[in-house]
Amino acid sequence: KAMIATWQIRPARSGDAAHILSVTDEATVWLVDHGLSDQWGGEPASSEPAFVSRVSSWISEGQATVAIDAKGDVHGYAVSGSDPPPYFDPTIARRAVEDAYYVYTVVSRMRPESRGVGRSLLASAAGRACTLGVTYLRLDCWADNADLRAYYEKLGFEECDAYVDEGWHGIVLQSRV
Repeated sequence: KAMIATWQIRPARSGDAAHILSVTDEATVWLVDHGLSDQWGGEPASSEPAFVSRVSSWISEGQATVAIDAKGDVHGYAVSGSDPPPYFDPTIARRAVEDAYYVYTVVSRMRPESRGVGRSLLASAAGRACTLGVTYLRLDCWADNADLRAYYEKLGFEECDAYVDEGWHGIVLQSRV
């Protein structure tokens, strides 16, 4: 019987930037290998200066959390905050801003030993939403990734909006906290 790890979720620190980039690169390879390169593209995020800079901003602004195992190894991360993501068009941002906390991204290593990381990161974000006294935890994903949509729905999220960003079709999902 496989053991399920218990994840410690903590705020990301500056030393975690390399781990966040590694997790993202590994997930990108997995997406490409599974025919989902349209989700993030096929290039490693660590080779994109804008993404590397964004990771540093997430950490310095206190928006990033990491999931670590008992040995201290990072298996995933989430980025969240009280404002809608900046890529939402203004109409959706206005509709979405009330009474919610937002998960901008959640990424885990796609390995058996990383099982449960995404669920734990989302539960941690839901806890922050409760602390803030809001009703909904919201996130978005690529509309064409049926497996990812099903994963979020299994965790209790329901579609509440949709958008297009430079030809990329996204959906917004929410869950009561």
